Amino acid sequence: MRMRNWLVLAALSYSGVAGAQRIDDLGPEVRKLLRVSTPRVILEHVEIIDGTGAAPIPDRNIAIEGGKIVAISAGADRSPSDGTTILDLRGHSVMPGIVGMHNHLYMLARPNLEADGSFDSPGLSLEMTFSAPRMYLANGVTMRT
Repeated sequence: MRMRNWLVLAALSYSGVAGAQRIDDLGPEVRKLLRVSTPRVILEHVEIIDGTGAAPIPDRNIAIEGGKIVAISAGADRSPSDGTTILDLRGHSVMPGIVGMHNHLYMLARPNLEADGSFDSPGLSLEMTFSAPRMYLANGVTMRT
C-alpha cells in the first residue's frame, strides 16, 4: 500500500459563516500564515474522493470562489491571473472533511500554561457536546459517530 498525501477540505460544502470572513478582516499576523489570499483558487490535478463510496476520480481541477466550489473540471494546467491562485496538487486527494464526534468533542484545558509547556495541575478535559458539533456543522464538516 503506497502512502498518499491528503488534502482535506472541510469546506467542500459551503457555509455562510465560513464564507463571511474576508482576507481584509484578518490581521497581519494571521495573513502571514495564509497560502491563499485571493478570492479565487484553483486546485489543479487532484484526485476527488466524494465520500459516497464511489471510486476516486483522478486528475480533476476544482475552482473555488469566495469559499464555495463553483466548478470541477478535467485536470489541466492553468495560467495564473489577477485574483486567482493556482495550486498544483498532483499526488494529493480532496475529500469532504470528516470528524469523528466520539473523540472530537473535548477541549483540553491546561491552567496557567507557560511557554515551556508546563501548567498547573490538574489538567482538565472539558466536554463540548453543545458547541463543538455546531461549530463543525457551521463550517461544512461532515460528522460521523
